[in-house]
Amino acid sequence: MKLSEVAVLLGVPHRKIQYLRERGIVIPSQGAGGRGRAGLYTPEDIRKLRLALDLRGLEESIVRQIVQDVAWDQGSHVHNLSRSTDVVINLSCHSGETCS
Repeated sequence: MKLSEVAVLLGVPHRKIQYLRERGIVIPSQGAGGRGRAGLYTPEDIRKLRLALDLRGLEESIVRQIVQDVAWDQGSHVHNLSRSTDVVINLSCHSGETCS
C-alpha cells in the first residue's frame, strides 16, 4: 500500500508516516522499485505504524525498540513484548476496535 493510502487509512497526515520512516521507526518492507520512491507498506508495516502512533509521547528510542521487538500473533490479534527488564506489554485488539 502506498504512503498516501496508508495515511488515509490511519487518519494521519502523510508527513507523520514519512517522519516515522525517516527516523527508522517503521520502514516499508517492500521497495517501490523507482528512484526516490518511498516503498510500499505491508499489513504488518501498517500494524507497526498503528502501534508507533499509539505510543506517541514516549521517547523516540523507546518507541523504536518496542516496534522492532514486538511479536505479532496474527491469529489471536494479541501483541506481546517481553524484554530483559521483565516488562511485558500485552495489548488485545479485536476486529473494528482500536488498540489502547
